[in-house]
Amino acid sequence: MDEYADPTLPLALEKWVWISAAGQQGSFAAIPAPDSLLSVGAILGSNEAEWLAEQGYHEIAKVPSINSLISQVLAGRVEYALVDKQTFEAARDDMGHHETQFNIQFERYAPLVVYFGREYTRRNPYLIAALNTALRTCETLPMRLEDWERDLITRQQLPMIRTMAGNPKLIAAVRSALDMADMRSGALADLDREWRRESELGVASAKATEILENPLSGMLRSFQEDDADNIAEIFVFNTKGAVIGMNRLTSDFDQSDEPKFKVVIRQDPDLSQIADIYFDGSTRTFLSQVTVPVVDPDTGNIIAAMTVGLDVSGALRPDS
Repeated sequence: MDEYADPTLPLALEKWVWISAAGQQGSFAAIPAPDSLLSVGAILGSNEAEWLAEQGYHEIAKVPSINSLISQVLAGRVEYALVDKQTFEAARDDMGHHETQFNIQFERYAPLVVYFGREYTRRNPYLIAALNTALRTCETLPMRLEDWERDLITRQQLPMIRTMAGNPKLIAAVRSALDMADMRSGALADLDREWRRESELGVASAKATEILENPLSGMLRSFQEDDADNIAEIFVFNTKGAVIGMNRLTSDFDQSDEPKFKVVIRQDPDLSQIADIYFDGSTRTFLSQVTVPVVDPDTGNIIAAMTVGLDVSGALRPDS
């Protein structure tokens, strides 16, 4: 629809999974490839069916409803079906089937947006901006990470993030930024209010501009660009909660009221925090933030913390 319509910010996030009958032959370790001889299916007219066609799947069984699709999978007429996990589970339970009858393999997260035709938005130029503003005030609860997702991040992403936080050049840049970050008592709240006010307008405040231009932020941009498929944002904050480096403008300056601040409070170099999934308006992506301490190798003290916003659409894919 991008060819003829304009999207809003996402309203929801779907989790697409492949389902197959538990008794089918062969391994379910790998998802069916477009050039495989396996039969695949999706609901007629669904986003999943459209996506399968875009990926090069040619023989797609398109059925009118989720109930029909489930029945065809159990009957063996469709070997693999791509569905939204929540929709599938609700239909499966309503049909009286048990979870042990199916194999499930994660494929991707898919954000859902509303599209408005360009002719309509031309006549109503402020519509989408107003709707997006309203959507930001209707923030839903984070989507809880499943155990396997948290385990995947712990095994595949957390070691990489700890390595970045222990990079000697990054630590030197953090020390330099800390020296420049001294501020008068009470200034943090004032700077945070200005930062938030300006960032809501898509503008960097004077303090934000200063931080974006420092060497630490330049290094963080390099880290993010090197793994852009998985990392959407990366920033560092000091032991007071103030951001001292970032690859791009964050929504707020003061992190001391966030759960991630515990990483610097507890002074435990092995501590980390993996947050549930939420939509981040500043990056326009669904993120799981991973926070680890930055440790001074000379003293063993925690001098800052680094937060990496993982784009779950990429970082949680089986091949990530």
